[in-house]
Amino acid sequence: MLYATELSRERPAVRVLFVDDSPVARATTRKLIAEKGLDVTVCSSLAEARQVDPSTLGAALLDLEVGEERGTDLATVLRTRMPALPIAFLTAAAKGELYESARTFGPVFNKVSELEQAIGWLVDLR
Repeated sequence: MLYATELSRERPAVRVLFVDDSPVARATTRKLIAEKGLDVTVCSSLAEARQVDPSTLGAALLDLEVGEERGTDLATVLRTRMPALPIAFLTAAAKGELYESARTFGPVFNKVSELEQAIGWLVDLR
């Protein structure tokens, strides 16, 4: 039988980068990710997220539209630095060119109706 401390030594937590410009989305999603036992780094802008060392990450969950910027721009930077990094997106926007561009990096989840599926995707990476 493994105790929680032994389990955490045997299988380190996946560190997730979560980027969203909405304070409510950041708080809610951070809580849900942490409840699943994942380590989460939360950023409110792409500039802030660019300061995170991608080699310390196990995955990234990015808002598709962060202010006037695109989450796909950050995904490009992350993949340049760490090509195998799993990346997914959350969005409340309708499907379109940006949505299709995001799908080339990984799954795109609806921020309102598919948040639990997005968290499940992260958990499955362990």
